[in-house]
Amino acid sequence: MIILALLSSQAFAADPASVSFGPKGLTVADASGANTFNLGLSFQPRLTATFSGDPDAADEDVVSDEGVRIRRMLLTANGSLVGRIDYRFRINAANTVSFPDADGKTQLASKPVLDDAQVVFRIAEPLQLSVGQWKAPFTLSQAMSDTTLLFPDRPIPIDGYKFGDVKLDGLGWSRDAGAALLGTVAEKRFEYAVGVFNGDGQNVWPGDGGLLYVGRVQAAPLGELKYDEVDLARGPARLGIGASASFNTHPTYDDAGAVGDPDTILRAGGDLRFAAAGLSIQGEAIYSVTHTAGNETDGLGAYAQLGYCLPIGVAPGVRWSRLDPSLDGKGDAVTQLEGVVNWYLPDPSKSGTNLGHKAQLQLGWTTSLLEGASTPLAHQVQLAAAVGF
Repeated sequence: MIILALLSSQAFAADPASVSFGPKGLTVADASGANTFNLGLSFQPRLTATFSGDPDAADEDVVSDEGVRIRRMLLTANGSLVGRIDYRFRINAANTVSFPDADGKTQLASKPVLDDAQVVFRIAEPLQLSVGQWKAPFTLSQAMSDTTLLFPDRPIPIDGYKFGDVKLDGLGWSRDAGAALLGTVAEKRFEYAVGVFNGDGQNVWPGDGGLLYVGRVQAAPLGELKYDEVDLARGPARLGIGASASFNTHPTYDDAGAVGDPDTILRAGGDLRFAAAGLSIQGEAIYSVTHTAGNETDGLGAYAQLGYCLPIGVAPGVRWSRLDPSLDGKGDAVTQLEGVVNWYLPDPSKSGTNLGHKAQLQLGWTTSLLEGASTPLAHQVQLAAAVGF
């Protein structure tokens, strides 16, 4: 980061810079536009209440999570150098961590954390080298920015699910440290990314010696389809077809320290998107095979969602999702039914337009169902806001 700062300062010193403030935040650029620096901020508070779906639950279990908290507060710095090197740094000042209180109940707190520290060398549009820490290129949902989601959160097949004694890990990979080759061709109608990561997650250096091999491809035969779950521009018909695969290994050792057979996780997924005139349809499925201590566990997750952005800047949506961490009939699968209404605030400087994801309100409802249970597992209502530049 220090080297990039020095290079950036020399680049701007060689060419007079312009300073502007707009949708991308604070932007500094030289006269040629080859050297840029953007500073952005996103603030996302929310009010959440989760109710047990069991009418016979004890009073203290009826509301298990209630109150206002800051879901995300993101500070982003990104830009380019000499028109060939892109960089991105992101800090989440409100990253949520959990800890047990004196009574043994789980409490939540916020702690600043480094999300992204990424440098991309753009050799050519079809061939780029990315190094650092960022989202491993696996699922479609994870490819979406946190600020462009239709719902307050990603579906449970990606992020997992927790309520009471039910704790399921998701099937997606999030941020990790590594390197990847990526690129686009045919005016971004086809894109790919393939890389090698530590496989130990965000801000874990060094890892345990295992690695994560991951890749994703997407074809958009009708033209470029940007990574946004809401068709705010109400544009022409666009279609996206994607596929992902990953292989993760972790070394194992016996009591004497001898190396044993590694634990492995193999995952594969496919996704489909369509957007036209405000309508947005998105679906994805992920299959997982985990080998641990000689045992094999197969898991499956899938979701489908539908949204529609009205000309007045109101976008309702519905989503079905299911996560089954073990396809062996244990009855631990969770299904969620969700609804949401987004309101994108009007842009006071341009009549008939809105501020998009830079200023919005969300009202969402979620019902969670546990396989084999006679009553819903939980109901959740969320009122969220997002303000950014």
